[in-house]
Amino acid sequence: NTSKTKTAPEEIKEAPPAVARKKLPYDVKSLRHKFSIAGHEGYIHCGVYEDGKLGEVFIRVAKEGSTISGLLDAVGVLMSVALQSGVPVETIIRKFVHSRFEPAGYTENSDIPLAKSILDYIGKFLALNFLSPDDQASFGIYSHQTQEATAATVAEPAKLTEQPKLSAATLVNAST
Repeated sequence: NTSKTKTAPEEIKEAPPAVARKKLPYDVKSLRHKFSIAGHEGYIHCGVYEDGKLGEVFIRVAKEGSTISGLLDAVGVLMSVALQSGVPVETIIRKFVHSRFEPAGYTENSDIPLAKSILDYIGKFLALNFLSPDDQASFGIYSHQTQEATAATVAEPAKLTEQPKLSAATLVNAST
């Protein structure tokens, strides 16, 4: 404020109450996934609570000490704190999916053949592993396993358990 007139300070508002953070126990079930995007390799480690909900994420890339390695490590820590503070995994996925920056390109994962960025890949990977198929579809993410199962049920005709018995009445009704 550069004005020469002084006004009385407004009342100072109190900070919102702190959110309780639900940390994971020392021993947890986890999922480790190796990825490669246009030749950039790394690992995603996902720790889960006993009920199967995602509780922490660690991201490691092969180029230790690089800027991207440090930034992805920080993203993993921020994601973990957010998840443990009650932020839904859907919110995190929504912010990551379809983000576009380098490195980007083809992957070795048949469910995620093309990644627009490492964060796009991580968001899609988390969606495929921690969201329902309907929630995945809302983000435009479809697993090849789900598509193959759907295609198999659609493409295969219904099998009859026994041969239908045709009566004279059925034949007359069919001809009319």
